[in-house]
Amino acid sequence: MKRSTKEFFDMFAGGNDTGVMMDGYLYLRWIGRYLYHLRKSTGLKAVPPVDDGGDVVDELIQASVAKLLPELTRRETSPYHGKMLTLGDAKKLVSIDREIALPALSETVIPYAKARDLILKNPDHLAVIDCPCRTSRDGHCEPVDVCMLVGEPFVGFALEHGVANARAIDRDEALAILERTDDLGWTHSAWFKESLGDRFWVICNCCACCCMSMKAHSLGIPMIAPSGYRCAAGDGCTGCGACVDACPFGAITLDGKAAVDAARCMGCGVCVRRCETGALSLVKDESTGEPLDIDALADRHAGAEKISG
Repeated sequence: MKRSTKEFFDMFAGGNDTGVMMDGYLYLRWIGRYLYHLRKSTGLKAVPPVDDGGDVVDELIQASVAKLLPELTRRETSPYHGKMLTLGDAKKLVSIDREIALPALSETVIPYAKARDLILKNPDHLAVIDCPCRTSRDGHCEPVDVCMLVGEPFVGFALEHGVANARAIDRDEALAILERTDDLGWTHSAWFKESLGDRFWVICNCCACCCMSMKAHSLGIPMIAPSGYRCAAGDGCTGCGACVDACPFGAITLDGKAAVDAARCMGCGVCVRRCETGALSLVKDESTGEPLDIDALADRHAGAEKISG
């Protein structure tokens, strides 16, 4: 058994749900094939992946996908979900210089019943893989190597098994990927998965046309939580419409000036960087929860431990 496989299984030590563990192994080991079947099962055209584990693996993945789909429709049952990030909060997640253990994050941060641990072991271990949402879609956007794994055992597993063309990156390249995808108008999101130890494991940098989770969100499936911010339109708007074209969630309309639909805004910040006059900004919105600000959350946790100790 590969060392990274043992470390992956060690996350589940003491647990009794081997089915969840094996679902996670299948997902992480053959993520391209998993997303291929997930796309197919929703009626979308899908491109077969290169990472073929054989007929038995294929059957197991199809069974896992069939079990997952009905669970995704409710926050109470969803075992696989994301949190929208601003560019600044995404940068903090790849720049953290100490190990972090934040189990069971508040539902004001991660508003789901399952998979709310933010545990970073070896946070300086980073890798990028080919985005399986893209590679399972014909005519996908470029570049594809934009999904960033953070910490162990996920980075070691992906590198040792050659998952989706995984390659190790340093923090400078991770930050450059975030900047580059942000320049393209793509969103950033942190993902949590029950079958990956109930933990955060990856930052997705994706576009509305390729991202399956954003497509699900548009259909009313609650796979992504808002960032904890919303866009606010202030003085200086010239009505150019750049923000309307840029918003991946259709939250901005133009009536002489930009008007933001707070109910649809996910606080991604894409529009803010497109506004040449600086009329748009992100403001905290308590009604959508707290931001996934790793510095603030870690400091608060440390303060609470100090008081209780």
